[in-house]
Amino acid sequence: MTVAETGVLALRRGSSVWMVSRKHPPTLGGMEVLSAKVVEEVGALVPVTAIARGVTPLGLIWFLPLSAGRLLAGLIARRVAVLHLHDPVLAPLGWLARCFKVPVVVTLHGLDVCYPNPVYRAYFRSMARSFAAYVCISRHVATLAEAAGIAPTRLHIIPVGIASDVRRRHPDTPPPRTSAPWPDDASLILTVGRLVTRKGVSWFVSEVFPSLAERFPDLHYVIAGAGPDENAVREAIGARGLEKRVHLLGAVSDSAKRALLDRASVVAMPNVPVVGDAEGFGLAALEAAQAGRPLVAADLEGLRDSVISCHTGVRVAAADAAAWIGAVTQLLKRPSLAEALGRRAKRSVATRFAWGHIARRYCDIYRAVLERTP
Repeated sequence: MTVAETGVLALRRGSSVWMVSRKHPPTLGGMEVLSAKVVEEVGALVPVTAIARGVTPLGLIWFLPLSAGRLLAGLIARRVAVLHLHDPVLAPLGWLARCFKVPVVVTLHGLDVCYPNPVYRAYFRSMARSFAAYVCISRHVATLAEAAGIAPTRLHIIPVGIASDVRRRHPDTPPPRTSAPWPDDASLILTVGRLVTRKGVSWFVSEVFPSLAERFPDLHYVIAGAGPDENAVREAIGARGLEKRVHLLGAVSDSAKRALLDRASVVAMPNVPVVGDAEGFGLAALEAAQAGRPLVAADLEGLRDSVISCHTGVRVAAADAAAWIGAVTQLLKRPSLAEALGRRAKRSVATRFAWGHIARRYCDIYRAVLERTP
């Protein structure tokens, strides 16, 4: 077989790693960010052909057949060395590739393994459990996958990476000013992410922030994100009379998010356990660490991989209001401790979660499945 050496992976000449994603920018979300970075970073090491769109569940009606047609043409022309599906919903494309003896790798994120809908669970059992390899974005996802019937030997844990921080602001230059409904000298707790129940934002507003607001009169809670739990968050704000202290901003741009991170005194990820849902990893934890912000996060699920205690943040028992109040209070009362934790987080995230290293781990999986393929 004639192969092309790329330095990290040998592929048949004229072939490439094909990636298919239905969760891709410009749609916003953790899966979308991961999809884009895997295509970009792995593509810097080996030839990659991407079929990637951000589509709604209804959009699968046209996305799957169009992707299948393009993939079939590539398979017939022997241009597909490995097929990497960015989530198990795309499993039918994997079965098409198997007909041509092309190995299939699938990324698992968490909810796509444990989603409780009975139709989806039947689909997952019958269509998505028998491919060559699975990339799990955390140890928790690997546990879910093994419980769902996937052999442990086919599970590979690769965390989400973080891109290098290319900002060049001088350390003595204040962060960018943004129009904000809080005083310039206010202390801020910041939560960034999609508003779903498992993120614990409404719980934090109801059970944690009222005590913190009493202890720290200049403290405000800023929530950057949108989602189906937004009404529950608004109700919690109203029920506690916190309209002037809790600010729900909705979805924000990347630049606005960076400005908020630069401004935050503490970043909070107050996730709570939800039956039939899971936090696969928690990219916001890496973003907080990269910005050098002290992070307090729930000690559960995939956050145990993205939040390395005393390195990239502090983990606190999920849904334990007293523990949360104590941890945040300590950081607010001891700014030097908070700053030291933020500095350590920034150093740690740059080494533990660098995309260059993570992309090579993907290539290691491709190499292994190719070696096992007749």
